[in-house]
Amino acid sequence: MVISTPLSLVGEATERPPTILVVDDEPSMRNNVKLALKHQDYCLFEACCGKDALKITHEQPVDLILLDLMMPDLDGFGVLTQLNHDTDAPFVLVISADSHLDTRAIAFEQGADDFIIKPYNTLELVARIRRLLARKKQLDEARTLSRFDSLTGLRNRYSFEKTIAAEVTRAKRFSHPLSLVYLDIDGLKQINDTFGHAIGDELLRTVAQVLLSTCRETDRPCRIGGDEFAAVLPETDQQKAADFLTRLNKKMSLSRYVAKETDLVPSVSVGLSVFPTDADNLSSLRRQADESLYRNKRIHKALRWIQ
Repeated sequence: MVISTPLSLVGEATERPPTILVVDDEPSMRNNVKLALKHQDYCLFEACCGKDALKITHEQPVDLILLDLMMPDLDGFGVLTQLNHDTDAPFVLVISADSHLDTRAIAFEQGADDFIIKPYNTLELVARIRRLLARKKQLDEARTLSRFDSLTGLRNRYSFEKTIAAEVTRAKRFSHPLSLVYLDIDGLKQINDTFGHAIGDELLRTVAQVLLSTCRETDRPCRIGGDEFAAVLPETDQQKAADFLTRLNKKMSLSRYVAKETDLVPSVSVGLSVFPTDADNLSSLRRQADESLYRNKRIHKALRWIQ
């Protein structure tokens, strides 16, 4: 496998340049593609067979694959078949010397997004690549919007469901611990009724930022409902989870923000469940965290009544 360095980078731009993987068993064909794209702001990688191509896509983000069909080891059809199982798979432009209509039809049925015949016109190749990358960018933006909460910027309920299912599967497979934290804001309805929804929204954003700042890079904080949050904590046993809750409580108590009408300190109720200590499957992990949350919520209400 040969991996090239980026041909061109976008200066100080915050977005990474589009990544293209060129897959062909003939070095001359890979070089032709690189020459055609030498003036474009793309990050190029190369693979000489299908297995190496799939390995690269599993190790890093790839936006577009330029895929030859006839290769040893694993051919282009095999690559298309395996990519078809991945909802976040890169777009695929097949570049093949086989001009038969049946070949094109099979390629499209197996997931190809476009098809160009060798020898190709360079201008046409670049135009097709630009069009596919534009479509990929639009799709990625739509997916991002569908997976994140617009108010807090945290992952939403959809993302949470996908994440917790995947992490429980991984924890069971490798016998690793996993913690699930549920969090509810106390009295959000009363705050909205008393001070208005703008203040309530500010409170939601504050709690989200505190939760995010408490999490590690590998953790997944989410907003899963109106006043409900969750955090999926991989590789986290009972003691590490307790440490997490201690840090969260300390940061929450210090997180005072001032609005025109009020000075509020976020008050939250928290539930915790740990795999495999408290639960050995997804449904019981969620149920235990839910029950823990509502036990603590009743305690909070009782304490507020006494005060």
